[in-house]
Amino acid sequence: MISTRIQTFKKSFTVGLSMVALGLVACTTPTYTNTPAVSIKTSMQGMGAAFKAAMESTTMAQFNTQAALFQYNLMNANNSTYNGTLEEQALYRQGMMEMKIGLAELNAAIVKNDLARSKAALSSLLVIRGKYHPLLKKS
Repeated sequence: MISTRIQTFKKSFTVGLSMVALGLVACTTPTYTNTPAVSIKTSMQGMGAAFKAAMESTTMAQFNTQAALFQYNLMNANNSTYNGTLEEQALYRQGMMEMKIGLAELNAAIVKNDLARSKAALSSLLVIRGKYHPLLKKS
């Protein structure tokens, strides 16, 4: 009877320690949700490369792969802080918001499996880039 209680206690204690350890790991593991893995410049270069490859794609499967990569890099750039004046930071945020809104049209075209419309929607995002790059002194 006592040995059964000791074994039960040992199991409970082991489970309890495991839960505490798991909780400590969860609390101390850094989250990267709002931390970009790469710089804005690298993200923008990735967007450019994905854009070019998407526009050269001949199938929706190819386009989808590149569009996903474009969106991934856009989200990295969006999660970054622009190093500039407060006015430039506000412009950067505004541009990122417009780009994210533009993604809705792109994703709608992708869902319809329409390559021509998808390419047109992706191209429309260049207009937004063209609007903000000069304001932020980027070529």
